[in-house]
Amino acid sequence: MFGINFSARFYSFYLLDQLQLNISKVTLYSSLTAATNLVFLVRWGKLANRLAIALFYWEVG
Repeated sequence: MFGINFSARFYSFYLLDQLQLNISKVTLYSSLTAATNLVFLVRWGKLANRLAIALFYWEVG
């Protein structure tokens, strides 16, 4: 996980410099990534809460 977080800062520069993509595509990719993370992190949080509560009741009850 450390490697991913460390290299994520340089991903946009890599797309611009090495792959010769224009700034609009890089911005679009970054925006889609942020939107996808937002949607799925909210869903994952709700699922994790439901599973944690079910596990707690199974242990207690």
